Amino acid sequence: MTRRLPAAVAALLVALALTSGAAHAAQPEVASGEARAVTKQALAQTAALIDAKKVVVASCKLDGARARCRAVIRGPRQTLRVTVAIRELADDYVVRVLRIG
Repeated sequence: MTRRLPAAVAALLVALALTSGAAHAAQPEVASGEARAVTKQALAQTAALIDAKKVVVASCKLDGARARCRAVIRGPRQTLRVTVAIRELADDYVVRVLRIG
C-alpha cells in the first residue's frame, strides 16, 4: 500500500483535465461547489488506496479562476491532509496536489 501511494500522488501532480459541462465565458470563475467537486474527484484514487470511504473538503479559498482547497481523507488506519490548487481554463481544470501528509 505504501508503495502505491507515491504513484497515485505522482499521477495527481500531473495536470488533471476534467471536462466542464457548460461552455464558459472568456474569463472563467471557479464556483465553490465546482472547486469542492473537482477536489473530491481528483483525490478519489488516493482515497481508494487507503480504503477511505470519502474525501471531506474542509475549506476552499476562491480567487477568480483559481481556488485552493484543503481536504481530509480518513482511512481505517491513516488520515491524510491534502492541499489542492485548482485553475479553471475555458473548457477544463488543471489540478495540482500541493501538499499531502
